[in-house]
Amino acid sequence: VSEEAKREVQHLNYVILGFFGMTFSVWTLFGSIIVKELRLYPLIFGLLYFLALCSLLASFFEINRYAVLVGLFHLSFSITSFFLAKFWPLCCLLLLSSFVFSINAWSCFFTESYILCEHRRYDWDMQKSPIDGVICHVTVREETYSLYSDVIFSEHFFFKIFLFSHDYWVNISFRVMCMHRLHFKLFVHFFAFLSNTIYHVLVWLSTYFSSFWRGIHSTSSTCLERQDLNPELPINISKTVSFPNDTNITFLENKGCSWAITIPNNYFAILYINAYVPIGGSISVTQSPNHTEKFVDHHVEVALLFVAPSFNLNWFSGNSSKGSIHFTVNWQSFPENMTTQNYTLERNSSSIILDHEDTYTPVVFHAATKVSILCLPGTQREEDTYLRTGIVFDGPDLNSPFLGSLYSIMRSQSQLISTNSTVTIFSIVPIVSHHHVIVQDASMYQNISQIIGLNVNDSAVEIIKINAQSGNSVVFTHNNNPLIDEYLISVDLESGNELQVYFEGLSENQRVATYSTKNNRTHLPQKLQGRLRYYVLSSGNATLSLTRDKWKANWEKAFSGRRGFFTSKYWKSDNKQMRSQQDSFHFIGKEERNATEFRFSYRFLEADLSGDNNIHVVVSDNVQRIHYYDHRTSSEYTNDTEWYSHYGHSISLVYSSINAQSTGFFAEFEIDSASGNYSFWFIFVTVVVVMGPTATATGFSLPQLRFFELEEYFNRNTLYSFSEQCI
Repeated sequence: VSEEAKREVQHLNYVILGFFGMTFSVWTLFGSIIVKELRLYPLIFGLLYFLALCSLLASFFEINRYAVLVGLFHLSFSITSFFLAKFWPLCCLLLLSSFVFSINAWSCFFTESYILCEHRRYDWDMQKSPIDGVICHVTVREETYSLYSDVIFSEHFFFKIFLFSHDYWVNISFRVMCMHRLHFKLFVHFFAFLSNTIYHVLVWLSTYFSSFWRGIHSTSSTCLERQDLNPELPINISKTVSFPNDTNITFLENKGCSWAITIPNNYFAILYINAYVPIGGSISVTQSPNHTEKFVDHHVEVALLFVAPSFNLNWFSGNSSKGSIHFTVNWQSFPENMTTQNYTLERNSSSIILDHEDTYTPVVFHAATKVSILCLPGTQREEDTYLRTGIVFDGPDLNSPFLGSLYSIMRSQSQLISTNSTVTIFSIVPIVSHHHVIVQDASMYQNISQIIGLNVNDSAVEIIKINAQSGNSVVFTHNNNPLIDEYLISVDLESGNELQVYFEGLSENQRVATYSTKNNRTHLPQKLQGRLRYYVLSSGNATLSLTRDKWKANWEKAFSGRRGFFTSKYWKSDNKQMRSQQDSFHFIGKEERNATEFRFSYRFLEADLSGDNNIHVVVSDNVQRIHYYDHRTSSEYTNDTEWYSHYGHSISLVYSSINAQSTGFFAEFEIDSASGNYSFWFIFVTVVVVMGPTATATGFSLPQLRFFELEEYFNRNTLYSFSEQCI
């Protein structure tokens, strides 16, 4: 009997081993979750997911130093799982269980004594012998003898090394009775363990075979949660991979599935999707690192292009099983021996503008800092989808990392900035469209929250609302027709805000005008020439009116108090081709019999008169008689920035750059009422009449007055302004 009893007694070492086993199982589950999130070996998680945790945990713990250290250790892993795993609450639960098991294992391993007792089922059983179920007290180490000297000779106190000796169990009769009870208890525990094991084995087998069955009979159920799709090497460009192979496939409601498609270097993939998306469902495609396109329309039929290394296709069925998806993937190689265009982008330089034909071969940009890319779509909105063929690579060739597409730039209403100083733009499929790509150095495009490209209708008035509540907001327009100009008709601003206008770029030396509530009535309309114009609002809201019809803009209408400027066609541009086309013509006024006469003032702040470049300024009356003619060449008026004022019904300006590279010109103008001329003579006569006797007495004679000097004096001083206001 004693031999049998000895085999059935549970030693403390077994308890310690059990806690280590439970801790190991918990960490195995934790590792399985992390492995699943990293998508390395999903089968491992599937095998271990059904392991059960111990249902009995200790109800309290003593807070010791080792408990704090073990707790901090587990807490660090809990925080890490929050960033690594989608099922981080489950990870935290597992780590909490591991903490409990670890503390129990530590306590058992380092305990100095424990109580050997029977487990009683009911409270009244506690009064049976042995009382409270306590069989004896056991000391684990003999070194604790001094701690228990008062009870060491008690028959209910034993050393562990003697407790399970053969002689002891033979001589102590009532211990045999305890062992019979323990024998029954161990049998119950063993049966529970065996039942639990059989249950989980059956669950795992059912899960495994059901998954296996679904994989074989995919035509009658849903797709897998994740599938990897790799091309067969060597790649056959005429081969197409399709999903599903059977049109009878059904997709369960609220079910998601995804495909990861790999693309080798020097290849691109064409994805064609034909799907019906139920309410609440969606299709999304992701090309790392930052480009995701989502489709939620009922019927989706689209072709997409992707480059190395891979992209993901995700399908969610929504709250209906009536949805369906069918797609094909075809791998194609890039053309060989393509010619590459190279551009260098300097700080504060003009932007480089490409049309659709310029990107049919790779275009490489080398910037001083980083490369900023904008995309202006064409006037025909159905052509926007063609922008998906334009791919931006973050490096000097087609094997560089994917940065984005022209379509994503257009949809994001922002600029795309490279991570380094070099990018490559290439339209994989040469489709004719009317979009433009604007590329520049990113140093002058910082701190912009929104930038939108706008196609201004040549015959209509465009109303643009700009919202700069979250930061600098920019609207840019492009005009490649030298016969058409753009006109800013009106600007409605909130008090204290400013709208700044730039040509060719956003550096400070490319700013041409600033509008606020103080001048938006007198300085508009305004003709804005050139290829690129940027309208920048730093705060608040603004509403702009733009047109390319000078009659709807009333550009040629003269009114008193009007201010503005004239420029050459491509002023502020450093493009050599543009600098050879700086010719421009400006006209303001009316050549009609009943036209109003005005005082026209102008001055030139910049003028390139090198070579044969020249300027003609003419002020004429309403029957085309010339009142004043100003001709400027390289031999005269080269650096003249003085104001010139003349009276007439119209002013015209012509700038000619004959077969020469020119930086153009910039001139300011002012239009005032001509009645100031008559008010001058009224004041002059009044002064002469009143002061005539006094002047004669003091030797001041009328012929000594220089009339043109006196007129200029009154025109330039406050007396002139005062008399004009009086009239």
